[in-house]
Amino acid sequence: MSWLYQSPAVSFDAGFESGNLASAERVAEFEYDLFIQPDHQTSTRLWFYFRCSQVPISLPIVFNIIGISKTKTTYTTQQRILVRSTSRTKWQRMPQPQQFYTTSTKHKCYTSTPVLSFVFQFDRQEEYFFAFGYPYTYSMLQKFITRIQDHQLPFVSIETLGLSFQQRQISLINIGRPLLARYKNESKPSQQHTVLITARCHSGEFPGSYVCHGILEYLMSNNPKAKFLRQNIIFKIIPMINVDGVMNGFYRTNANGFDLNRNFFDPPASCPEAMLIKNLFESLVGPTPEQDTYAFESNFTNTMLLELAQSLNLVTDQIEYETPQERANSSNSTRSDTNRPVNSQQKQRLQTPAKKPPIPIIIAKPQQPSTNSCQTKLDFVIDLHSHSNIAGGFLFLNPDSGVFNRQKRTFCEQVFPALLAKNCSTFNSLNSSFKESKNTREGSLRRAFMNIAKDKLTDEAPYVYCLEVSNSHGPDPKEGGKGVLKQMQNEDSDADQEDEIDEQENYVAYTPEKYMTIGEKICDSLYDIYSQIFKQ
Repeated sequence: MSWLYQSPAVSFDAGFESGNLASAERVAEFEYDLFIQPDHQTSTRLWFYFRCSQVPISLPIVFNIIGISKTKTTYTTQQRILVRSTSRTKWQRMPQPQQFYTTSTKHKCYTSTPVLSFVFQFDRQEEYFFAFGYPYTYSMLQKFITRIQDHQLPFVSIETLGLSFQQRQISLINIGRPLLARYKNESKPSQQHTVLITARCHSGEFPGSYVCHGILEYLMSNNPKAKFLRQNIIFKIIPMINVDGVMNGFYRTNANGFDLNRNFFDPPASCPEAMLIKNLFESLVGPTPEQDTYAFESNFTNTMLLELAQSLNLVTDQIEYETPQERANSSNSTRSDTNRPVNSQQKQRLQTPAKKPPIPIIIAKPQQPSTNSCQTKLDFVIDLHSHSNIAGGFLFLNPDSGVFNRQKRTFCEQVFPALLAKNCSTFNSLNSSFKESKNTREGSLRRAFMNIAKDKLTDEAPYVYCLEVSNSHGPDPKEGGKGVLKQMQNEDSDADQEDEIDEQENYVAYTPEKYMTIGEKICDSLYDIYSQIFKQ
């Protein structure tokens, strides 16, 4: 119906990597309705990324983005649409007066959620790109991996974990070349302390990639803390789980329309990505010990975390000491969403008093790599996500991760969030810097991996976190935090719930550089822990 209008129509398309735009409709001379493509076989719509060409010069055009499936996002406060052009390749935030996020009566036949509208005036005849957030595409990751490989760093190895449903590579980056460490007066093999970090389970949560990028850059740098971590810890990092979703411009699902973060406990064939990650996790956890020779206190990581919890004033009450029988018979004992029996080996594990292990000492030459005889000790799992309706960030943890030492496990589990809150003001933006969530969304990575490991290792299971940061803004991550945790009880989930947006005047817009700084602060917090385990 171009004959209705005097000027030529703007040309729209999203036929490029991570692009998302279903259709465009011209509704007035200088106004267009733009419809977001939903994720495959779902109604989820949030991520958009499209291109305009054949644009009119020096004329204000109104664009209405229709179909956002959330009723409340950070577009109500400080989030801005991003724009760049062919000649100006750096992403810029849309000025506040040009953007509106309101319920539109004239669009009520299309959607009941707010419509994101903006006014833009093109100044050059070239291609323009508009996006929900800073794109971090699959190709960007592959170029970064190639750059890492070209440096041939002796402490870095990269492997293909497996293939996605659409046959794209899912990469695993290993960083660290620890020395062989033995505990004094012990003959057992040394332990390779390991940290597993994952990102982009939800393809539209772009901040996770930049946070992960910051972690990788930090760990490969000449920073003395990074060198210390590399010499003592193995980092296994999966920078992009849902590679198909990223490529196709989806917000949550994989190419089959499944939310991977609901299918980690028992992944179906339609979620090969989740199966690959689960298999890696189970290989790091190892089999169930034939003999229960360890107790909470015999695990050096647990012991040091408990000491750190005390120094951080996280231990507010006297630690309870209960026998395994009392724990097993406790009416409110929880190991997951169902009551599972405690086997005889698990009951016997803590009946024998455990001695505090000696401090590990380094016995190998610096250039000597680790050997396969070392036992892997997975200490932490950190799953990186972003949130569409918060400022700053927070961590989800598992308050029911303990079996026989639930209270001590809870104290230990709060150490990493507390240190991160001290190091990074991002995690003081909410009323709580960490949140509890249990018995909901058991298929999420955080819940599934906690239950899998707890069944095998009881109180020696790794500490599993879901770390969320804002899609938009928050306190400056370069600044130190208050270091005070306020716990919020009875949170529902780490998925679709909408939190109250706590706005402050001193918040900054989160750019790729800000997200990468958050990654650096995560590494600083891990250093604060491991520097207490391995004396320098």
